[in-house]
Amino acid sequence: LRTSEFINNELGFSFIYRVNPDSYSVVLQPTAGASYQNLLAMYSVMKTSDYNKIIQDSAKGIYYGSPTAIGVQVYDAGGAININTWLLDNSISTNCEVETIFVTTVDGKDTSGCNWSGMYEGITAALLHKNKVYMLTGERDENISAYKYSNYSDFNELVSSFRVY
Repeated sequence: LRTSEFINNELGFSFIYRVNPDSYSVVLQPTAGASYQNLLAMYSVMKTSDYNKIIQDSAKGIYYGSPTAIGVQVYDAGGAININTWLLDNSISTNCEVETIFVTTVDGKDTSGCNWSGMYEGITAALLHKNKVYMLTGERDENISAYKYSNYSDFNELVSSFRVY
């Protein structure tokens, strides 16, 4: 197993992701025109094979929805003091509703997350730190790949390595 660390000093966070086997790539997504309020940065941590296919297909003029990926989004918290309230107030981007919220841990701190359903069964974990909200999203699919990983276990590994400073 080989991993790499992604560090963003400007926004004050880092995480570890797998580069072998079944590698991941970290892709900065454009935020211009994004409907998410106060979005500072948005990254997709997607399987490198999926990313390469998107690039190849785009070159041929073939466009389709993004494959499932682990999302890392950073928001200006706008002075919010409670992560649960923020998750619910921003449900358009978090997919969180009152009955879906649960307690979780990010960077050793108790915080909140939620389970949600859409195109797939998803999960969100969010942390409020220094007037920023760090929101991680993933898939709850536990089907094991040929490499002995699932999308859900990959999400949990990234969350467990996520650090803010």
